[in-house]
Parts: sequence; structure tokens; C-alpha cells
Amino acid sequence: MSVANKSRLFITLQHRGGRPGFHWALILAPKSEAKMQDRESTPCHRFHITNSAQKDSKLLDNGKFAWRFEHEPFNCLVPGNVIARILVAKLSSSEKHPAGTDDPWRKQVKLIEDVLESVPLVQGDLNWTCRVWLQQALRALREHGGDFATIPHIDIGGQGEVDVVSFGNQAVEIIKARKGVVRQPGDLPQLDMRLRLG
Repeated sequence: MSVANKSRLFITLQHRGGRPGFHWALILAPKSEAKMQDRESTPCHRFHITNSAQKDSKLLDNGKFAWRFEHEPFNCLVPGNVIARILVAKLSSSEKHPAGTDDPWRKQVKLIEDVLESVPLVQGDLNWTCRVWLQQALRALREHGGDFATIPHIDIGGQGEVDVVSFGNQAVEIIKARKGVVRQPGDLPQLDMRLRLG
């Protein structure tokens, strides 16, 4: 895969309705996003944690549901609440991949899945959220090396986190001010963190 065809790894911020803050997730997206205009397609892959209620969710002593790691094909246009994307890495098909996967896209998905499954889930701590997990997930990917080594540091309470939250707040205002709806991923506010942090 040439440099021009590198996949992109983004942080996505999703609006949480009436609740403060954003839901933080990672998506692997192809460079070409033409197919993403079709709301029936799932050209990306999302990696995140959630403690939403499911049929088999475990209820903790603090009244919250247990966190679980999820990854699935994803179209950022479908939920209707993705408000921003933050680019953190470009990935080539020459990255080290687990055995048993031949397709470059599946190799990338499998590699990210394997790294992120090693990030511990902390249950019962109200200060531990999808944002904290994502920062630990980025650290785990960065420590894996290869193309991931260029992922910027976005540490809890650090300038990177401040920049992401500030950009998310700006993105909400940009989307509110628009007269049209988001019809393609390129319509979403996007920030390249690689240019701002080392």
C-alpha cells in the first residue's frame, strides 16, 4: 500500500444528548471515503468501551453497568451524533500483523483489536470513563510501535486532552450553525493532532 493509500486512525467524539462531555472512541477509516456516503455501508471499524444497558449487562454495586470493550464495523454517519474526528495516525499495510489474516484491512483491524483487548477495564470507579480508556488505548498502541509510534500523547489532564475537548466544543457550535445536515464524513469538523503534538 502506498503512502497515498494509508488508512486513518481517528478519535471520534459523539454527542451524548443532554449529558455533559462526549463519548470517545477510535475508528479505523479508509483514505477514500466515497463509500461512506452510503448509510447502508460500514466502511470503518470502531473500537470503544461502553457501559450501556444490554440484555447480558452486569449491574455493579454503584448502580452503573459494567464496562465492556466492543469493536464493530461502523459508519460515522449512521448514529447521527458523531460531531468530530481527530486524526492520530496513518497506517500502512506493511505494519506487523497477526498470522491468519491476509487482507490488509482485516490485518489492521485484527492488530488494533489485539492491542486494545489488553487495555484493562476498571469497574466501579466513577472517574474511569471511555475518555480515560481511550487515552490508555492510545498509549498501548503507541508502545506497540510501527506506524502507531507516531500517535500523539493525549494524557489525562494534559494539553492534548484539553485540545480535544476544546475542538469538540467548537465542532458542536460549527454543526449547530450549519444549515445543512452532515451528508459525508468530510462534512464533520476534523483536526489533525499529529501536526500539533509530538
